[in-house]
Amino acid sequence: MQHGQMIWQRDQATRLVSWGIRFFLTAALTASQTPGGYAPFALGCVAAAGPGGNGLVGAGVGAVLFLDFSDALPFLAVAVLIFTSATALRGIWLEKKRWFPAAVGVALFLAVGGIYVIESLAPLYHVTDWAAAAILLGAAAWYDLPLLRAGQERLDPDSLLVLGASLLLALGDLTVLNVSLGRLLLCLLVLFTAYQRGAVAGAAAGMGFVPA
Repeated sequence: MQHGQMIWQRDQATRLVSWGIRFFLTAALTASQTPGGYAPFALGCVAAAGPGGNGLVGAGVGAVLFLDFSDALPFLAVAVLIFTSATALRGIWLEKKRWFPAAVGVALFLAVGGIYVIESLAPLYHVTDWAAAAILLGAAAWYDLPLLRAGQERLDPDSLLVLGASLLLALGDLTVLNVSLGRLLLCLLVLFTAYQRGAVAGAAAGMGFVPA
């Protein structure tokens, strides 16, 4: 009886830690914004986290802390729709496909964001930022899935690299002695990637992560 209680307590602690990680990552990634006021990395986290709800709660906290009101409304709308879809589609065979959460997230983002782009005074001016954010959302969900899929978490090196770079992007405006701390750390991450995995991987990481 005591052994069973210890196992139950350990499982509860594991779930709590897992919940906290997803919550923190989603909230923190809301600060990693792209042109147009989008937060695709946080939405990718919500898509990868699935129906647990922790990603959605983190998105809500992140929106309050880091987003303007006008940007927070569509962001939260997409986050709620992603969570609702993940809950409604739980258990279907497509859920096991790695591309499926990313595809659902991108589709919902395009649907909601498209309304705001069309209603803007200059839709052609905003469409590039909107499309780029959709691509980043899909990539984030694809790479975050191995790290955040409940019960199947694994430390995938590529996923860790993308997630780390996404978090560092939030520090882009933080400067020390007129040097961007985020850019500096991203450059160090790219150098480490090149050292560990070769020049080609380092060059690809540099082009993908380090802002111009």
